[in-house]
Amino acid sequence: MLRTAFTELVGCEIPIQLAPMGGVPTPALIAAVNDGGGMGGFGAGPMPPEALEPTLNQIRDLTEGPLAVNILMPFVDPEAVRIAAERATVVDFYHGVPDAQLVNLAREHGALVGWQVGSVDHAQAAVGSARLSRSIVTLC
Repeated sequence: MLRTAFTELVGCEIPIQLAPMGGVPTPALIAAVNDGGGMGGFGAGPMPPEALEPTLNQIRDLTEGPLAVNILMPFVDPEAVRIAAERATVVDFYHGVPDAQLVNLAREHGALVGWQVGSVDHAQAAVGSARLSRSIVTLC
């Protein structure tokens, strides 16, 4: 077992996260990553809440391990954030700055908050953001 700040924060055994690429990770793949000691990742993309809920329930039927759900900011629906936060370890926002209400909504329902960024400048802004204190920032 390799202990790092990441493994301690999200509760996995090894510091590996399955990339939450929309449409790529299946529930079975996510469960396999969890079974291997990593954190699974699911890309919700523009998925509406009524489709997201049964999908995340299916994943949770296969694994109780740590899970990140990636929410695309251009398609964000607060109800989807709530559903993800109730079932995931991390709600990860991408393609835009998550506003404080979404961050608070995710945290109120039990999730850590992540902000996926695409440049060093965006990473520095995310790290300096008061609303994302005690959060995960990933550079892709």
